[in-house]
Amino acid sequence: MKLLYLYIEKHNCIENQEFNFDSNYRFHLDRSNPQNWQLIEEYAENPLPDNFWTLSKGSKGVVESVSAIVGNNGSGKTSLANFLGDYIGFHGIDKKYLIIFKRITDQYPQYWTNLDVKRLKINCKINLVNEKEYPSDKYLPLIYFSPFYTTEHIINSNRSIDISTSSLLTQTNSSVKFNQGLAYYITEEYKRTLFFLSRYREKIKNQQITMTLPDPRGIHISLKDMDLLEFATNLRIDNKEWNELIKKIGELKKELKNTDFEEKIDVSVFDNNILDQKQLYNFLSGVFMYDQSDYFLHAYLCYIIAYWKQHIKQDGMTVQTIRNSSELHAQISKTGPEIIIEYIFNLIKFWFDNSYEKTYKKIIEIIKPYDKAAFTFFESLIDFLSCKSIKKNESEIEFNFSELEEIKDKFLVLVYNYNNIGLKDSFLLFNFDPKISAGEMSFLTIYSRIYDCIINNEKIKCNDEFILFLDEIETTLHPEWQRRLVSWMIYFLETFAKGKKIHIIFASHSPILLSDIPDSNVVFLKKDSITGKSTTVDHAEIGKTFGSNIYTLYKKSFFLNNGLLGEFAEQKIDNIIKDLLALELKIYSGNRENRYLELDQEIELIGEPVIRNQLKDRLKWVQMRNK
Repeated sequence: MKLLYLYIEKHNCIENQEFNFDSNYRFHLDRSNPQNWQLIEEYAENPLPDNFWTLSKGSKGVVESVSAIVGNNGSGKTSLANFLGDYIGFHGIDKKYLIIFKRITDQYPQYWTNLDVKRLKINCKINLVNEKEYPSDKYLPLIYFSPFYTTEHIINSNRSIDISTSSLLTQTNSSVKFNQGLAYYITEEYKRTLFFLSRYREKIKNQQITMTLPDPRGIHISLKDMDLLEFATNLRIDNKEWNELIKKIGELKKELKNTDFEEKIDVSVFDNNILDQKQLYNFLSGVFMYDQSDYFLHAYLCYIIAYWKQHIKQDGMTVQTIRNSSELHAQISKTGPEIIIEYIFNLIKFWFDNSYEKTYKKIIEIIKPYDKAAFTFFESLIDFLSCKSIKKNESEIEFNFSELEEIKDKFLVLVYNYNNIGLKDSFLLFNFDPKISAGEMSFLTIYSRIYDCIINNEKIKCNDEFILFLDEIETTLHPEWQRRLVSWMIYFLETFAKGKKIHIIFASHSPILLSDIPDSNVVFLKKDSITGKSTTVDHAEIGKTFGSNIYTLYKKSFFLNNGLLGEFAEQKIDNIIKDLLALELKIYSGNRENRYLELDQEIELIGEPVIRNQLKDRLKWVQMRNK
């Protein structure tokens, strides 16, 4: 399926504008006669050969066309994406437009319009077919991807598939708490990525693919040890608030004596009836640093620290408690410190009270009344730690993708429950092993979301053709990866979307990406400085883009009318020129010798050799003349 042409009467900043998307067809809507509009087929200057957008040998051409929409900020790229996503339903809409497209089953391009057909005349050499009654199940589905989070939804129609970060973050029911929605989003992102990586590794193993992607071996789950150490060494409490803690610990005095606990903890805190501040600090610091050999207990300690930080504000030597103001404490009369005292006391009992049932389940029972989400998480952690295929030590858990099928469900439950706790300070870190960069993660996110749509979305599964709209996906990618983005996207779709026919549309600011796309497949947008409306620029005014150098693309395609230097550098060079002129005319008010030295240093920094050498020569000439 190829989108060939679109005319929009009015939508946001777009008004009476037409857009050509394909090199092989050019159309123009002549509106000069108000009573007789004519759709004219124009000459296609540089038609592309068949299978131009094919990379794999023997491929049947999954990607039918690649287009780009470029322009400065506010020029209408997002508005055009919004229109394509919301209004290409071909029936029952209030927007006035004309669209021309060609499906694989069409002998001739089709057009659909809700303009006043009485005044519209088709004046084309090709036999355009008017689809007057377009069936509701035959719309052109569009997948919209954007890596950004914005406050507005770009795509609102249920006919299109919005896999932007904004949409995925707000997919859950509005009545769901924010942290639950975030937990769902993170879990689903992991699920999509793991699903795609498993398929990718399978194809690599069977030598069905030569595409190179970040390929982590597994997942690494680590505890934030630094938080634990920092908190223990900087603990500040008030004896008045913590008498209950001292009393409770005193009850364990006999059990603590003559144990290895005594070697690491200052139990002299019990030797006197009057306790000093330092002894109490040392004791509690020892509690938090005591046993880190057990991953579960270590995680439990880290949770206590995170809970403490969130519900007790430490300010110098005082402790301000939160009484019934937190959602967690809405039905509980105890203060934050009192709850933490119970947590610590329970932990010490777990270590040293022989009558205490020593099971993980037992130790977390105390959490349930105060933090049900945390209780649920620790239940899932106990379940996950029971998996034989994971490797664990005191602060890390690892598992390889080779064991993914066995533990995938438990892992995803763990991720969801952890992110559902809602503490501001995280105490677990989930990473791929080995770690991958933000740019690599961006690539995996792009591919995994698209692949999930192709495999699981009913709108795509029941359609052989769709539009893939990629909105500024290059922003987090290294320039070298931007250079490969078009070819990698084509190869990805040829590998994972066989049998489909896809039109890719990039909305982009990248001149490197644009050098892979012929100018007749590019829509150039510009914002009118007077009306604020979006206007199109004829591709003939821009010049050729395919294989063009970046300087030309920046200057013409991206409308850098004020030059290619950074604004700060431009202002500094302008000041150098003004000072040279003032020195030449002997009207410079400052210290001339000092300014000569500064000018020499500033000019030496300039990277452009023509500007640098001209200014150097001018400085020497001014100095000679003044002498």
